[in-house]
Amino acid sequence: MIITIEQAEQKLIDTLKNRIRTQMICRCLSIKSSLLSHFDFDAFAEQAHPLIIDTDTEMFVCHDRDAFIVAKGISYKVFEKILDIMHQSFDIPRSILSKAVSLHDIQKDGHDLVKHIEQKAIALRKSAKRQEQDSVTQKNLDQKESILNLSFDQGMIDSLPKRRAERSALQVLVVEDDAFSRKLVSSALEGKYETILAEDGQGGLMQYVTHAPDVLFLDIELPDITGHDVLQKVLEMDPDAFVIMLSGNGNKENIFKAMKTGAKGFVGKPFTKDKLLQYILKCPKAHEIQHLKL
Repeated sequence: MIITIEQAEQKLIDTLKNRIRTQMICRCLSIKSSLLSHFDFDAFAEQAHPLIIDTDTEMFVCHDRDAFIVAKGISYKVFEKILDIMHQSFDIPRSILSKAVSLHDIQKDGHDLVKHIEQKAIALRKSAKRQEQDSVTQKNLDQKESILNLSFDQGMIDSLPKRRAERSALQVLVVEDDAFSRKLVSSALEGKYETILAEDGQGGLMQYVTHAPDVLFLDIELPDITGHDVLQKVLEMDPDAFVIMLSGNGNKENIFKAMKTGAKGFVGKPFTKDKLLQYILKCPKAHEIQHLKL
């Protein structure tokens, strides 16, 4: 007896459809293992196989452990003997067997069986999708935790205000994953302010600690962590940070959350040169430079 476990649902569907199409006289024995505790399929197959006179006998064990045996040689007499084996060798009460084990004529019940197995296949795909989503979610959480727990030199963090104050030129850090948007910002500020670019949250945090910028333009939707997470981390290290959020999703919830956390402004995409310059001129360094000019 061939026991199929991998892709059992789809292979069983294909087998049943083939038997229906060729009008082969065949039966299917179904076993609902959810009603049978600790059922040993291998031991059962070893004892049941000699009773079935069919060299092509196949057992399909689905993801929920329900099993289906497809063979030509399962007569109702053989079916009764199989029930005896399950009762005597595996100590399964007859009352349970009557609910857990049934025999189907594929030519008569095949289409209903196929529909039943297709529902199992759908459930399996949904389960696999949930597991994949859970895996991605956990991976993202692990990545977020790893980035937000990055260890920076405490001296570099403590010196952020001092380094910013000692620099004469105004410096802007742009954290934006979209290359076109980065190019727009850098082009808009070119020749006016020193501009530093980063593509993701981790890079943005590292650049912030390294350069102590006067203005941080921070995209909300980054590939590794959210801009909201970066904003919170930056403000923990540097409460005086001047952060302006960037996002194509300018809904009120995003704006409110960013401003509540400590952002000084919000620029929706596509942003304009004038809007960027307007916020830069509001930062403390710009006020200092203007005062010195006066």
